[in-house]
Amino acid sequence: MAGKFSLKKFGDINLNDEFFDSLKADYPGTENSTGFVEWFEKKYRLGLPHLFLRMR
Repeated sequence: MAGKFSLKKFGDINLNDEFFDSLKADYPGTENSTGFVEWFEKKYRLGLPHLFLRMR
């Protein structure tokens, strides 16, 4: 699996990718935003990195 992992910032990830559709649908939220989007944006504002696994 060498080379498939990379460290990225939350702001570098495209939240509109279809990968996130089920996460957005499953997290409880408000009428205007899903809980997942709110969580993701909070991590983005904090500038936190995350480990990214490229599957394609």
